[in-house]
Amino acid sequence: MYQNIFFDLDGTLVNTEEGIQNGIEYARTQLDLPKLPSPIQKKFIGPPLHLSFETYYGLDSETALEAVAIYRQYYNEKGQLECALYDGILPLLNQLCQAGFHLYVATSKPTVFAQSILKSFQISSCFQKIQGSVLKNPASSAKSAVIGSLLHENNLKKSETLMIGDTKFDAEGAMQTEIDFLAVLYGFGEEDSFAPFPRIGTAPTVQSIASFLTNGQSIKK
Repeated sequence: MYQNIFFDLDGTLVNTEEGIQNGIEYARTQLDLPKLPSPIQKKFIGPPLHLSFETYYGLDSETALEAVAIYRQYYNEKGQLECALYDGILPLLNQLCQAGFHLYVATSKPTVFAQSILKSFQISSCFQKIQGSVLKNPASSAKSAVIGSLLHENNLKKSETLMIGDTKFDAEGAMQTEIDFLAVLYGFGEEDSFAPFPRIGTAPTVQSIASFLTNGQSIKK
């Protein structure tokens, strides 16, 4: 059924929490912002950063973009490499490639950072295209924009494409672009957050993704 698999990056392929949290803390201290409770700060992972700074710190759009620029100073120098592949991701990618799937990355993270991270783990060659956002263009970070670009630029059929991600932003982006969505639970999202969105199932582990795609086994609905 599916030929094209779109993977989110943060919380799906790679545990990027350490680098992102350190970058947020750097921006917070530079702007003299109050420290947020850890559960709230964790919500920064996944959605476009400027929206998180606006939502959780109450910043106006201009100051939020300034915070993102400061964050990226740290992330460019250190944070992007403060991460680790989730257990089982490398075997999963190899298995899917051998099975004939076409793999892509669809992330709200700037493309340059996504490429650098995947290159550091020597897995960038697994993907047909690594699609992220454009630096200094906040609108390009919307997940629907990222998915839409991948579909259009690679002339992919929606009916043959599946988005795999860990947050409601992945689910919403898939819904808006009319492709199927598989929710994973080992990342940064919460299971309840997927309730408003259509999905083909929920994968609690990396291994359950492989079972669904290669063996046709059902995943918890």
